[in-house]
Amino acid sequence: EEKSTAAQIGIDPKGGTDPESEDIVWSRLLESPDCSVPLQVQTTAKSGQATVFLRHFQGGDGFNVVGFDEAVLIEQEGGEEAPHLSSFRVY
Repeated sequence: EEKSTAAQIGIDPKGGTDPESEDIVWSRLLESPDCSVPLQVQTTAKSGQATVFLRHFQGGDGFNVVGFDEAVLIEQEGGEEAPHLSSFRVY
């Protein structure tokens, strides 16, 4: 029986703290059974705050490990005009 894990990263561009919010832009769900891979998602801030959500899913009852090493915010040049971020939270 195959045991798998999957991970996702999401950004609430309005700075909300509800992980079920429809405002969150989620990355694709990425399964990576044997190695570390980067997760990426892109959106434009809608307020002076943005919130990053990290989540994982575990398939089966076996032993699995999911770890998140870091979250990095990168400002894109030439994109849509956005407010200056004064707060960046990770949940």
